[in-house]
Amino acid sequence: MPHSTRWYFPVVLVLLSLTTACAVSLPQINSDMLRVSIDTLEHRDGSINVNLAMRNLNERTLSYRTLDLDLRLDGERLVSLRHPEPFSLPTRSRELVSIESRGEAAGLERLEALGAGEKPQLRWTMRLTLIDDHGRERQVDYEGWLHVVPGQPNRFR
Repeated sequence: MPHSTRWYFPVVLVLLSLTTACAVSLPQINSDMLRVSIDTLEHRDGSINVNLAMRNLNERTLSYRTLDLDLRLDGERLVSLRHPEPFSLPTRSRELVSIESRGEAAGLERLEALGAGEKPQLRWTMRLTLIDDHGRERQVDYEGWLHVVPGQPNRFR
């Protein structure tokens, strides 16, 4: 190896090692500044009441005029509706948005099985379409696990 390039390889290795070490310790930045989960879900006589916990991690208020919800339990639709009530999420806040609807048969069967103790938990998936005051749509998907609230029949988290 010629004398003039002998220093090149060790320097590149050191720089590569430093770059890799720095990249591993950097925090992950998530562009989704809105987080949604199920705070509670109640089932009474075929009616479903869902309290959505919505967290706004933005430095600005988010305002929506309509929310479309498709909620499924183990792949079976429980609720599909348009919620036309406007709501706002202040800067760096957590708000509950309450939605009431009739449950769909296949999803209700899954929910009743969970309530009867046939399953310890159910996977839920949710697709939200949020429509702002200018008619712009934002579609987001969330998922999680639903459990029975101990001592409270027909109530889940």
